[in-house]
Amino acid sequence: MIRLLADGRFHSGEGLAARLGISRASVWKRLRQVEQQLGLDIHAVR
Repeated sequence: MIRLLADGRFHSGEGLAARLGISRASVWKRLRQVEQQLGLDIHAVR
């Protein structure tokens, strides 16, 4: 997921979910985990 986001472009939850083979809810949960564990600032738009 970090590699996909590393380009600095906007990525939809739906698009990430499709590429990773998981649900959008799982994408959201994993992003929050990554943000907390690595101290990254991930901008999210609902």
